[in-house]
Amino acid sequence: MSFTSDTEWPRKLQRVFEILKERPANTAQESRYYPGYNKMLAHCFRDTLDYTIAPQAPPPTATREAVDFMVWLLVFDEDLKPVLLVEVKDDSWLSRPATRERADAQMRERYEDVLAECPLTKLYGISFIGTKMRVYAGDVATDEITPPRMPRPYANRTLPRDHLEGEWALDVFSPEGFAKTQEIVGFIRHEETP
Repeated sequence: MSFTSDTEWPRKLQRVFEILKERPANTAQESRYYPGYNKMLAHCFRDTLDYTIAPQAPPPTATREAVDFMVWLLVFDEDLKPVLLVEVKDDSWLSRPATRERADAQMRERYEDVLAECPLTKLYGISFIGTKMRVYAGDVATDEITPPRMPRPYANRTLPRDHLEGEWALDVFSPEGFAKTQEIVGFIRHEETP
């Protein structure tokens, strides 16, 4: 059975995230959710050998914040092509405008690196902060990324406290978050190159 025909996340996967969220504060915060998202991505692409899920090195200008996973499609010439970007951050990144802006900037920087290599019409990206998600889409033909960048209101001031607030409002374990993830995975599978 394919993930795109599932009706909800498996209870075991949900339990993994509950355990990860309960980890003590001295746990390495940036890596707290990595095992859960690794399992989630493997679940989403579990019934095909055409996809590879790989951890990524940080973008060149952001040495400690990495786009953590990239899903690659194996195409006929045995080359790997990017079809999904996934970034994972700890829940604390939601609390400050500067960290929300850094998470957004990091996704956009990775799009600069790989959008042209995507074999599909769109390259999706999901920024996870805890279990909250923000979905990005890069149009391969126009190089346009949605949602559009939200500019800093004042160059010489700190960011307003509400900058990018609410942009990570969708919880991946809500029915809407599950449906959005299915939609993205369904798009990737439907758009596969021959």
